[in-house]
Amino acid sequence: MGTKNVTKITAKIWRQTIEKLENKLDAACLRRDSYLSRVLDVELPILDREICLRNSPDANRFVAGRLESLGERKLVTFSLDPDVAERLNEICGRKLIVRDAFLNRVLLLLAASPKLINSLFFKWLGMDLHTFILDRQETGSPAETRNSIVWGDRGKLSAIYPLEPSIDPFWAIRVGIEESEWVELVDFTDPDSGSIVKVCEGIGDGNFMLPPGIYSSLFHDKQFKGLDLYGLNCYVPDWKIPGHEAERRTQKQLDELFGD
Repeated sequence: MGTKNVTKITAKIWRQTIEKLENKLDAACLRRDSYLSRVLDVELPILDREICLRNSPDANRFVAGRLESLGERKLVTFSLDPDVAERLNEICGRKLIVRDAFLNRVLLLLAASPKLINSLFFKWLGMDLHTFILDRQETGSPAETRNSIVWGDRGKLSAIYPLEPSIDPFWAIRVGIEESEWVELVDFTDPDSGSIVKVCEGIGDGNFMLPPGIYSSLFHDKQFKGLDLYGLNCYVPDWKIPGHEAERRTQKQLDELFGD
């Protein structure tokens, strides 16, 4: 039997995350790198779609710097499918995404407890994700709509037939975000490609945010006491970078708007 070709990459992963994830994978009898390759194969097109604009060099440096101060990180080598590794590097390079930030985010979400997932994405709902999805399923109308809210076209056969090879670990989080985040989107012209993308209007003139998503939702330093999660972001607009000129300009606009 021939040896499968792999590409090895190294990343510095938050020690708490990698240890918890490896314990979970061991309990599930899953090989870490094979499973991660399958997950990334699903998630990379979604990352590329969600992060529809390129980070600025300032944002890239900001995320990299905050990632360095996140806490103790462990140098880990992953053996990935060569195509997956190539796409990972290409997307992160093209969008100026800090690759280790993306990998730390994915691994954190794979290892996270329901309580952590709810705190990161759904704290404002006043209910946990499981309760929210069941509530939407029960109150949707007609029955086809109720079923599509939970299952949609995702075909989660592994939830019904245990050995069906369906890997899409974050589908429930996405359903929760899609069903709970009612935001008005506007057209914006990407200055790099000239294409039209959908964004959310932000605070201040000309400011915007990307639509909420697994990778586009902003993690920050106010979600958990004493814990700065800015280093796990895949996209940060300049006006959201603490101390950046764009952030100071936005704050000045707010001061003028609400000042005496």
